[in-house]
Amino acid sequence: MGPACAFCGAALEREREIGRRDVCPACRRDLHCCLQCRFYDRNVHHECREPQAEYVKEKEVANFCDYFELYGRLRGTPTEDPKAKVKRALEALFKK
Repeated sequence: MGPACAFCGAALEREREIGRRDVCPACRRDLHCCLQCRFYDRNVHHECREPQAEYVKEKEVANFCDYFELYGRLRGTPTEDPKAKVKRALEALFKK
């Protein structure tokens, strides 16, 4: 599966670099934003796994981050809460 919009799930063609003004052809939301980036992770400091990236307050709108890389697959839902993931694993282990 190729890249997909984090907002609407529409398939995205990856023929060229994503520019700051590029938008999803289906929902018209910004593509060069934190929520579309492979480094976005709501469970880490500043919600970004790239340690050298500058803090971006608005994660859903276009920005000038030099580390941006379009996420390669459909997210579906936001990153799962680590506590919920551990709880689910323990329940499966003990067949609760």
